[in-house]
Formats: sequence, C-alpha cells, structure tokens
Amino acid sequence: MLSNQVSRAVARIYARRFRLKLPEWRVLAILGVHSDLTASQICEITAMDKVAISRAVTRLIAMGRVASAIDPADARRALLS
Repeated sequence: MLSNQVSRAVARIYARRFRLKLPEWRVLAILGVHSDLTASQICEITAMDKVAISRAVTRLIAMGRVASAIDPADARRALLS
C-alpha cells in the first residue's frame, strides 16, 4: 500500500514536470539502473503488465527518451537504453 501511495505521488509530479505516466517513469527508472534490457526483462523486474510496458516503451521511444537497438546476439530482440 505504501509503495502504491509513493508511486502515485511521484507519478503526479512527473506527469506535471515531464509529461510522464507511471509506467513510463518506472521504465526509465529501471533503464537508469540496468541499461540494455528487453521489454520482457523490464516486465520481470517491475512485475508490471506486458501491455503497460509495451505502451510505455513505445511512447518513450517516440518522445526520444528511450533508444531501441537490435540485440547483436539475437536479432529478434530489441535492447532498450
């Protein structure tokens, strides 16, 4: 409960200052600590819904806040940073 309250409070601030929704700032927070992750790995770390992560990643890429590159080890995957 406390975690959700803190997340909502931070989300309001980030929404006003940076036009970021809760899933988006969570993705940025994870990528700030762990670079070059796939969306699936972010889902595992955050325990968030795949659809929410996918939408957040798509919006962050469109905003120029996240970069996506093909994984050299597996061309089927995109690495986010």
